[in-house]
Amino acid sequence: MTEKLSKEERYILYAMGKCYQSYNKFFTDKPLEVTISKFTFIDIMISSKSVNKKERAIYRNLESLEAKKLIRYDNKELSFTRKGLREFNKVDKNINNYIELINHIMDTKSISIHKKMQTKLRNE
Repeated sequence: MTEKLSKEERYILYAMGKCYQSYNKFFTDKPLEVTISKFTFIDIMISSKSVNKKERAIYRNLESLEAKKLIRYDNKELSFTRKGLREFNKVDKNINNYIELINHIMDTKSISIHKKMQTKLRNE
């Protein structure tokens, strides 16, 4: 049985996976891959303004993910374990379902497909 992840741990795991996906896109046609150190990852998280945590709190979340054997830290670089990659893919799939729904709803073509929508005057 896998240990339950906190909301913060899941967020950090997802962010790490998305960083690797995003940065490795530049090297798909080359035999190279990006590596990210803890320091660099923490810097990315803080500069994103998406977390209201201090450096030390993010570091502790990374240590917790390491203790749960979801990530590892070797030769000053962060990487996923198999278990961690499976967990990231689960989170990513769930989030992509939400993103697809939002994109469908926000798409102006969606409105014309669903002709049963009606408008009415607001009660103010």
